[in-house]
This record gives sequence, C-alpha cells and structure tokens, in this order.
Amino acid sequence: ISLRDWIRSDDASLPRSLEIVREVAKALAHAHENGVIHRDIKPPNILIDRKGQPRIADFGIARRDDASWDLTRTGAILGTPIYMPPEQATGRLGPVSSRSDIYSLGAVLYEILTGRPPFQGKNHHEILERVVAELNSGVMFFRPHSPGVQSVLTGQRPNPQP
Repeated sequence: ISLRDWIRSDDASLPRSLEIVREVAKALAHAHENGVIHRDIKPPNILIDRKGQPRIADFGIARRDDASWDLTRTGAILGTPIYMPPEQATGRLGPVSSRSDIYSLGAVLYEILTGRPPFQGKNHHEILERVVAELNSGVMFFRPHSPGVQSVLTGQRPNPQP
C-alpha cells in the first residue's frame, strides 16, 4: 500500500506516521551516503510493506550526486511539482542535491500533518510558480484542532482546556 493510501486509512495515526517519516529519512540518508538522489519523494513513492515498514520506490529519475551519470537533459523539470523543492522546480539541475530529497520529505510530512499537500493549483504550471514564489501557510491554519499536531510542532503537551 502506498503512504498516500495508508495516511487515509483507519490504521494511520500521527505517532505512527512520524515513525514512518523517520524511517524514510534513514533510508534517504543511506541512499545519499551512497551518492543517490531520488528526486521524486512523494506519498505514492513510499510503500508500506506487510510488516508495516516503509520502502522507497520509483528511482526512475534518480541521479548520482556527482552527476557522473544523468539521463535527463539540462533544463528538464522532472518530478512531482507539489513536493518539489524550488531549485528543482526551476529546471536547473545543477543545484539539486540530497537536500532536495529532504525538502520533498518535509512536504510529505506537511501533508501528513495538514491533510493536504503543501502547494495546490489548477495545473502543473501554477503549482510550479507557487513552489518557487510562495511561502507555505502554517500547519495550524488547515487543521487547527487536530489532536497532537500542536504538541508535535512545539514539543509541548496540548492544553486540555479549549
């Protein structure tokens, strides 16, 4: 099952979702230590196996961080705009690095916490413009009463009084 489907299921909980993000971060660290940049981290590319362990899938547009092999052409915009870091959204492949994958994982975490992707638009072009030009709205704006979101973000226990 994909992370996208899992976070919409009854099995999803905020603590378990955060564990999954932590495990994906460890897997990305391993890939980065071995010189591989995924470039398309998003919920459909994170699969949850039968034991509940996340697996990163679809390395179709991955590249080596030393650029010794890159099957993509310069200026091509590859990946999913909603989760794409600004340097990737502009089509300049030079600045894309392991930090780009971390940004994308942060966008996945944003979706887990808010229930929506960090950027939305009518089409890819509009989304790309927003990725490059806009700052995200705060998580609490979209799900202000979500149990545990405030405590996760602040590291404090939620106030039991409304």
